[in-house]
Amino acid sequence: MARLLAVDVGLRRVGVAVSDPSHTIATALTTLRNDGAASLAVAVASLCHQHGVTEVVLGLPQTGEGTDTVVTRNVRELATRLQRRGLAIHWIDEALSSREAEEVLDAHGTSASGKRRARQSGRVDQLAATIILERHLEAVQTARTEPGS
Repeated sequence: MARLLAVDVGLRRVGVAVSDPSHTIATALTTLRNDGAASLAVAVASLCHQHGVTEVVLGLPQTGEGTDTVVTRNVRELATRLQRRGLAIHWIDEALSSREAEEVLDAHGTSASGKRRARQSGRVDQLAATIILERHLEAVQTARTEPGS
């Protein structure tokens, strides 16, 4: 089974996580700069090639009212570009994944104020992508185990 790649797109940074081949474990992979959908698609496609990925999970950011944001439009354009490269796209609500990632890092004492926090901001993005991937893997597993599946 091919691995999955999850992407958490932000205004400046993009967190990336990858699954194991059995789709059981999600692991933080890297943080990319968000230089726009075109260059981001090249970088994500390259990571997919390196890690044997054929499917990408994209976190879809929306406002609390369910409307699109500037980042949402960027994510949708990224999806189109990745699909043109032959990659399948899975969508997942990424609501609060970055905040959850910050809380996890704070709880483990790995994020402090000031310069240290700024250096670790990439870790927040990677962890947010990991959370998005974990949500997707759990949803797929739940769908497989429900009666009538």
